[in-house]
Order: sequence, then structure tokens, then C-alpha cells
Amino acid sequence: MSKTTIPTGGITADAIDATLIADDAISDEHLDATAITGHTALAEAPADTDEFLISDGGVLKRLDAQHVGGAGLTLLGSISASSASSSTFQNGSNSIVFDSTFSTYIITFNGMTCSSDDDNFRVSFSHDSGSNYNSEASTVFDKATINSSGSASSDGSPGGSFASGACNLLTGQSNGSAEGFNGIMELHGMHISNRIKGFTFRFQSHLHNNLRVQTHGAGTVERNEDIDGVRFNCNSGTHSGTLRLYGLKAS
Repeated sequence: MSKTTIPTGGITADAIDATLIADDAISDEHLDATAITGHTALAEAPADTDEFLISDGGVLKRLDAQHVGGAGLTLLGSISASSASSSTFQNGSNSIVFDSTFSTYIITFNGMTCSSDDDNFRVSFSHDSGSNYNSEASTVFDKATINSSGSASSDGSPGGSFASGACNLLTGQSNGSAEGFNGIMELHGMHISNRIKGFTFRFQSHLHNNLRVQTHGAGTVERNEDIDGVRFNCNSGTHSGTLRLYGLKAS
């Protein structure tokens, strides 16, 4: 039988089902790659009602995003700072999520430096959609130091600050070529109304004279309103490094 062209509309809906196509009858070269690549990429975390296509024992099914992943970390944003006056994660800016979607937010700091010597690295918070970063906040922290010969010591006197604006997370940071700091910060209950909010932080610094400093501390944001933005800066100069914001789902 000679092959003929089937005109548009020549095959009725559902006329060809899986039983009429032999296994492996259609090779990859005959699949339209733009069926996926030709569509707009999702620019933010999937909404709970977004759907994935999965194979359930060979049967294709739709799956809502709310059922994928469960507990765990979701990367929400990343900042590669280079001589920056400040680095900000603000809800709704650049597709950043910083609202009640997650009960806990985690921020990591990698390869950070301050441009000025003996500088302080600071944090401030916004409760008015980023119009101001002047929410009342406080920090308290301890430092332990070890030098290149292995001699360790504790600071012995806690540091910290209280301000309607930027509070110190780190003090006395040096700006040599091999100096800088890494760390992590956890923010809890930032979107529970009528409650003081809390955060913890841990940093490891490499300072002048080959001093290694471990700083750990905690702080509060003393606002009843939801916190919708967090900003970091060095007190005197600029900063460089990579900051990443994650949301933590409990379940």
C-alpha cells in the first residue's frame, strides 16, 4: 500500500492510543525538543498549585508542587557582592521570597571581606517593604581566638550592639589579601505578628597576624510588624563575597 498524506482533521481526537504504537517506534530525532525548551522558564520557586509531569508505574500523571520535596532547604536568592555598599534580600525584589512562606530563613556568607581595616560587619532589618532599614534590633556575641602556634584564648567579655538600624555581627575585621570571613545566620519567626523576632549567627574570620577568630551570637528584632527585608554592610567601607538566602520548610 502506498503512503499518502493525511489531511488536517483526518484523524479524530483519541483515534490513536498507546496500543496502536509499537514500543520504540518513535525515536528521539522525531520528538519536538521545543515542547519543553520552547516554553518560558520558571523564574522563581514553584507555587503549590504548579504541576509536574511524572511517571507512576509507566502511567503519566500530574503532581502538584506542594507534594514535592517536603522538608528541606530552598535556595531563594544569591548575591555576588563586589565592593558593595550593602547587600539586601527584600521580599518581592528580584523574585526574592521573604515572607510567611517559610518559618525559618538561613543566610550563608562565603569569601567575605571588608575593604577597610578594623571594620565591623552589620545587619539591619525592614518592616515597611524596604522603605527604611531602621527596625530596632540588638545583638550579643562571644569570640574565641587561636593563633598560628595553636595558642587559643576567649575574649572573655561579650560584644554586641543595640540600634534602630544596623547592629554589629562581627567586629575588628581586617582587609589583608588572605583575610576575610565565612559564616551562617538563621532567622526565626520573622513573620509572626506581635512577637519579637530572633536570629542566631556563627562566623569564622581570618585576621591579621594569622589570627583565626570564631564568633557566635544571637540577636532580636524588636518589632511587632512582620520583617520583610534584611540588609548587610560594613561600617566604614564596602564588602565583597557571596551571600545566599534559603528558606527552610519543616514539612
